[in-house]
Amino acid sequence: MNIVTSNLQNQTLPCGKCHKWVNSNHGAIQCGNCYLWIHYRYNGLTLDDFQRLQLNMEEWFCKIYICNIFPFTSL
Repeated sequence: MNIVTSNLQNQTLPCGKCHKWVNSNHGAIQCGNCYLWIHYRYNGLTLDDFQRLQLNMEEWFCKIYICNIFPFTSL
């Protein structure tokens, strides 16, 4: 199981949505299935949602993955 975290340990990876670099000080979380890092704001999360996910160490799935398994969710 992949744990939600914003600590990239000084890695830089592209955001799966905007393709800009994600750094350890950016608010980004990793999808539990496709393992893409996504800036939380591009997935419709509020800062409170993001912090709750971090605190509870909940598994999280990005919209890209959700739309792939449930194709009618984007309608």
